Amino acid sequence: MGCGFRAGGDGTSGRVSDRRHARQPTEDRDDLTPVLASVGVDVDAVWAEVDSGRPLSTVEKEHTAFVESHTVWGVPTFIVGDQAVFIRLLERPDGDPDKAKATIERILDQIEWTTLNEFKHTSIPR
Repeated sequence: MGCGFRAGGDGTSGRVSDRRHARQPTEDRDDLTPVLASVGVDVDAVWAEVDSGRPLSTVEKEHTAFVESHTVWGVPTFIVGDQAVFIRLLERPDGDPDKAKATIERILDQIEWTTLNEFKHTSIPR
């Protein structure tokens, strides 16, 4: 579809993400329109912007720029200055803002420690 949502205070990003993780459709306008409307988004304005092609063009340009400047190849990738790291978390914060903040801060702290290039558990402890 060519539409992305940035995290914001309106809850849109979280609701779309929750649908995706619950394996509910997020690729069709009929699926997304009620989600957008439920948080007060101007749905007609969103679809007009998507139809313009500007969002997809922006994502393509930004992605290409970061591939070239930081060798970005996966998501989520965190970028701090000239350092970029791809991460994989095994737990979501499940609506806990303190857990989310602590997790992000820990990731950002590790980015600056360039001695460590890779740290991966050999099995998932579950």
